[in-house]
Amino acid sequence: MSINPEGGERTIYLDAAAKITPVRAIIAGVTYPIAAITSVRMAVIPRSMLGWLLALLGGVIAIFNVTSTGHLSGFGGGVLVLGILLVLMNPKRYIVMITTAGGEKAALRSPNAQPIVAIVDAINEAIVARG
Repeated sequence: MSINPEGGERTIYLDAAAKITPVRAIIAGVTYPIAAITSVRMAVIPRSMLGWLLALLGGVIAIFNVTSTGHLSGFGGGVLVLGILLVLMNPKRYIVMITTAGGEKAALRSPNAQPIVAIVDAINEAIVARG
C-alpha cells in the first residue's frame, strides 16, 4: 500500500494488469468504480478434457495396431501426441469476477492464481475501506 506523493488516491494493489485504489479498480484497461462493485470473487476454468480424451483414444488405437501389426501406427501415435500436447498447452484459467448492479463480468483471466487472488483481495479491501 502506498500513498501518491501528490496527495492522490492510496494504491492498494498495482501490477501491469491492474491498479486498485479505495475509489476505483482499473483492470485490463477498464475502470470500475469501487462504489459500483457489489462483490468480487475468483472463478476457475478447469483444463479441457479434450486433450485427455484424444490421448486415450490415440493410446487405444496405437495398442490395437501394435498388437495386430507389430508396429505403432502413424494415426494412433499422432492422435496420442496431439492429445498430450493439448493437455500440456491448456492450463487451468483463473478469473476475477466482478459483480455490479449491471450483472457479473469476467474482468481478468490468467493461468496463474497468485495475481488473481491478490486482485480479488485488494478489491475486497477497497470495498471495506470505502464503507
